[in-house]
Amino acid sequence: MNHDISIATIVGSLRSESFHRILFENAKEIVPSGVTFVEALVDDVPFFNADLEESGDPDAVTSLKDAVRSADGLLIFTPNTTGASQRLPRMPSTG
Repeated sequence: MNHDISIATIVGSLRSESFHRILFENAKEIVPSGVTFVEALVDDVPFFNADLEESGDPDAVTSLKDAVRSADGLLIFTPNTTGASQRLPRMPSTG
C-alpha cells in the first residue's frame, strides 16, 4: 500500500529571514509529489533542564517529540558552527 511520506523538519535558526529558513521554504517547493514537510517548531523549546524534565515535558517539547515520532523521516536545517559549540543547545531527545 502506498502512502504519502511525512518528513518532520526542524529549522535550527529562529530568525525569520535566516539562510536556513529560506533554504527550508525553497526545499518545500521542490519535494516530489507524495512527500510532505511538516515543520516541528522549536521556537518555544526551553534550554535543557533536568529539574524540568523530572516534572514532565513542557508543552513545546511534547509537541516537538510528537511531530518527530509521527513522521516517516527527519530533516534538520541547522547553522554550521564550524567546530564551535552551538550557542543554544535546545534539541531535546525524542527517545
